Amino acid sequence: DATNLGSLLRSQGRLREAIQGYTDWLKQFPEYAPLSLNAINCAIEANQINDAQHWISQALIHHPNDTRILQAQARTLQANNKHSDAIALLRQITNINTEDELVWLDLGYAYHLIHDREQALRAFQKAAELAPNDAKAVANTITLLQELGRYDEANSTILGLPNAVRNNTMVRGAVAYLFMAQQQMGEALKEFRDLCTLEALVPQHWL
Repeated sequence: DATNLGSLLRSQGRLREAIQGYTDWLKQFPEYAPLSLNAINCAIEANQINDAQHWISQALIHHPNDTRILQAQARTLQANNKHSDAIALLRQITNINTEDELVWLDLGYAYHLIHDREQALRAFQKAAELAPNDAKAVANTITLLQELGRYDEANSTILGLPNAVRNNTMVRGAVAYLFMAQQQMGEALKEFRDLCTLEALVPQHWL
């Protein structure tokens, strides 16, 4: 169907074709929320913010309380450097759906963009609390604790991780930078060597 075809085009990096397809399909199925959401996210990914905003406006007519669409709207606000508006909207969404870790992740990113590390940390910690196996939430929590110089808390966070999460490359990268910040260069070097083997094409591991 249209939703799956659009997702396939996106996965292949054919964003222009996907956007054209979504434009045609939404004329036929304007009330279908999953199709609208995929179209919006594709437009954001392609940096076609005007298209995204148009589809958000149309989708909210049919689904005014759909938190995924509101979350996408917050991303377009961030893309237009309206960070305060994005944060206010994400806060509103967390009041509607307090158990969605993805919203808390977006809120953390939004606060980090305006360099409010304390609020970003709280949001990432909430995401990690809701989804303890979410590597992004865990890695971002470790990174923010490291940036704030709260090394003991960061180390305690690492010690409590299940092996599958601790061995995630995103988490290992955050741990490596934590080791560097604490001048534990031997431990950091070991992490980076392993990461260079596991993800040889990621330039940050080689710096």
